[in-house]
Amino acid sequence: DTTVDFLNGSTSGAGNVSFDETDGITVTAFTTANGAFTLNTNGDTVLTSVVSSTSNDANDITVTAASGNLTVGTVDAGGAGGDVTLTATTGAILNSTSAVTGDVVTLTAQSAIGASGNRITTTATTLSATTTAAGAIWLNETDGAVFNSVVAADGLIDIVTGGSSTLASIISTTDTDANDITITAASGNLTVGTVNAGGGGGDVTLTATTGSML
Repeated sequence: DTTVDFLNGSTSGAGNVSFDETDGITVTAFTTANGAFTLNTNGDTVLTSVVSSTSNDANDITVTAASGNLTVGTVDAGGAGGDVTLTATTGAILNSTSAVTGDVVTLTAQSAIGASGNRITTTATTLSATTTAAGAIWLNETDGAVFNSVVAADGLIDIVTGGSSTLASIISTTDTDANDITITAASGNLTVGTVNAGGGGGDVTLTATTGSML
């Protein structure tokens, strides 16, 4: 267990790293040479830079804040297999020049994920995002991704992608006029599965700027 304000460090060989922080923390810079990174906190948490420099399926980055917000900068597990899982159990996931990179990226927050003008930026193969209470989801995917499951308990969903994307399941579960779903692919195609904003108020707007809707 740790009780510190700031965490900096690195590993030079193979091996996993795990920390249990008793309150909040700022991870200024931590790099694993070849292993997974796990951090559990109990307060506001800032991830300035967390990097797994060898990208493979075992070298995941997992950060869980049991309370408080999770503010995200660079979180990079590579795109060749390492996954990123970020959870703000009772708070929000906030943007601080975010760059979240992984094979499978999973974002879970009680309230918002990103904000208008402050989207969470990802580079993922497969992406899931969930809010468990009132709060919007704002995402910027740098290329294309499979949006496996994006669920807002009570809020809008707004996603911008930079390439062809598959919308497997996008759901706003509270049907009100403010809880719209807006997805824009700046390039490439949009392959559409389930996109559900309800039938009583929420609107759906899908745009494939230079491609097709499939």
